[in-house]
Parts: sequence; structure tokens; C-alpha cells
Amino acid sequence: MPRKEIAKRRRDDAGPSLRPPCFAHEQHQQRYARLTGLPLSRTFLLDWDPLEQLHIADRVRSLLSVNGWDRVFAINEATYREHTLEVLSSFEFDRSPSALLTTRTISFQLYGVAHRMSLDRFAIYMGIYDQDYLRIPGTRLLTSFPGHIISHSRYWQQLGGGPNKKASSMTDPVHRYIHALVSRTIAGRTDSTGVVTVSDRFLLYSIFERTPIHLGYVLADYIAHQGQSHKHKHIIAGPYITRLIRGMPVELRTDGIEHLHLMQPLGMNTLLQMKLVQLSGGRYRLAGRLTSRRHLRRRLLRVFLRHPGRASLSIHAQPSHSH
Repeated sequence: MPRKEIAKRRRDDAGPSLRPPCFAHEQHQQRYARLTGLPLSRTFLLDWDPLEQLHIADRVRSLLSVNGWDRVFAINEATYREHTLEVLSSFEFDRSPSALLTTRTISFQLYGVAHRMSLDRFAIYMGIYDQDYLRIPGTRLLTSFPGHIISHSRYWQQLGGGPNKKASSMTDPVHRYIHALVSRTIAGRTDSTGVVTVSDRFLLYSIFERTPIHLGYVLADYIAHQGQSHKHKHIIAGPYITRLIRGMPVELRTDGIEHLHLMQPLGMNTLLQMKLVQLSGGRYRLAGRLTSRRHLRRRLLRVFLRHPGRASLSIHAQPSHSH
């Protein structure tokens, strides 16, 4: 098993180091003290080259084309240590149903200034939705697994999942690849256990069944969990926080700020280590058998026949995307 590499710290010599931020809330100050002791670690982004070699790029591109998933997995930013620590330490996300429709769902501190915004505005700053999304009347996207349609355990069985909850039990290698992408990016895990959590199933359901969910909710939950959970041993949310700052009407300050480039493509070597790919006769091949397009269409048809109102339950209006 290869040794996990943690990026070494580098100091930008363009200016003097900044003083630690001061927070209005004691819990944020305590969170900052804890987070400063954690190292910044790498995270992954989608790499199309191995997918082209494996002849699955078109299928993956089709699966990710709904709801802005392709934009999420294309995020590629540097990590600025001070900015990351300040935002993570103060990031609050009110997940209550009543709060999700307000302009104060998300709050955090940046450059010593408090910022509050709606979930939709946050998603726009993250570059997932464009400005026209806010003007679509009645837009509602899923924020949790649609248990009224199918339970997460039943859906896991449909994917071929076994009782051990391992991604390796999924029968389709493309599904296993996308789970590897999810777990190593917005699921906030750098482990190699390959466990498919209930939260993972919600994200996979959105991708595989082409059901739009609120990706602003997903990213806000990811950032909040990175800052508040004591289970994390590394900080990997830096690139996403940089993307947030770039989208806001503020200037990204870089002088004298420690920064690292921690984004790593999910390349062929990683896929080999995960045993998703085999090297045979000098050629890379997917391990396992791809699910045919006919089988996918039949499975989707069965879902709609069993639940004819599924589309109206999952989304009232789909956001537009302009690349």
C-alpha cells in the first residue's frame, strides 16, 4: 500500500505573514485553534485522459451532464491556508427546512468580515449554477434521499451492492469509478476503504438516475462538515473555499498568503491501485463488465412505471447551465 503523501507547507515570500483572525464567537475561535494543527492534504478532480483510454468517457460525460455535476468535479483551485482556516472555522450551515429558503442559510467570516447568503447564492458563487437559475420560478431541488420513491438500501441492492457496503460489490465498473470520484472529492474522504455511505448513495442516485439535486446544499454540507467534525485528520476543502471566494464580489488576496496546489487528477495509477483497471498485454482494461445501454434504459423505465410522479416530486424546474 503506497504511503499517503501530505503536501509540504510552502511560504509565499511576496509579503509578510498575516496575523491570525479574530472571531466574534468563541466556538469559532476554538475551531480555528484546532484546525491550525491539521495539515493541508490533497484532493482529486476528474481526469478525462484515462476515461478516453478506457472508452468510457462518453458515458461518464453523459451521466455528469445533468445538474452541474461536471462543474463540481472540474473545480481546480489552489489552497490558501489563511483563507481556508478562517472560512472553515466560522462556516455555519442551517439545514432546517425553514432556513433553506432564507437569505441567511449560510454564514462565515472572510478577511474579518461576516458574510451571509442564501443557498442559491452560495451555489452561484461556487460556479455551479448561473445567474438565470435564481430567476426560474418554483425551482426546488432534492436535498436528501427520496425515500418516498425508493429506500437507500433498496437502491443499493439495485446497484448490485452487498451487505459489506463496499463499492467493489457494485457490478458496473463505471459506477465504481464515479463513486471513487465522489468519495475522494465532495464526500470529503481520502480513505481507501471503498465504503458506500448513505450520503454517497444519495449522490450516486442523482448521477445515475439523472435526478437533479441541490449541489449548493451538497457543497455547503461538505465545507461545514470539514470545519466542524473532529474526525478529520487533514484539511482538504481548500480548493472549494478558493472557488467560493473567487465567485464572491471580493478580491482574492494572495500577497503573503501560504498557498499550495493540492488538486490531483484521478488518473490511471490511482485507478490501478483501486483495482478498477487492469493492465493486460500492455493495454489498460476496465475490471468487470459494463452495464449495457439497453439494461440502463430498462431499469430507468421500471422506475418510472412504478413511480409515474417521480419527476414532479424531484424537481419543479431544472436550472440552466451556460458554459
